[in-house]
Amino acid sequence: MKRLTILLLLCALLLTGCVLLRPKDHILDGDGMEKPAPEAVPQDDEIEAMRPRLILDGCEQGEADGLSLRVTGYQTGELTVEYVNTGGEVRAYYESFTLSKQEDGAWKALPWPEDKVWPDSEFLLEHGEQAKLTLDVSELGPLDAGNYLLTASGVETSFWLVYTE
Repeated sequence: MKRLTILLLLCALLLTGCVLLRPKDHILDGDGMEKPAPEAVPQDDEIEAMRPRLILDGCEQGEADGLSLRVTGYQTGELTVEYVNTGGEVRAYYESFTLSKQEDGAWKALPWPEDKVWPDSEFLLEHGEQAKLTLDVSELGPLDAGNYLLTASGVETSFWLVYTE
């Protein structure tokens, strides 16, 4: 009986020691296996915040015939651009554009779907006026980090996309 009591006390000490030595952010499941405690498992929004995101890192302003163009922002599937009329006359801009990526020192055009149709709209800017547009690039597939060349309304501008740390 004395041995059984000692054995039970030793088992209790071992179990208590295991519980005390286990990290606070872990628990035992029904099978006695250690697993992360629920509060230690990141939530979906925390996981999303930890993922690297593609962001605009720099842009050169392009200019041709009194119309300047620069990329001012990027979100998945969208480029934000700004046109400015720097000439003395009314300038037109359009919604159509091409996007190329620099690969091995050369510009490679990103292909649009064969059935892509552009609106036939012309927009006018007076001298000194500016216009901001959001360009949908989602049909070009997911963009990756790199140097890009945007050509729109006869103006070219390059910009860089990088991943956040």
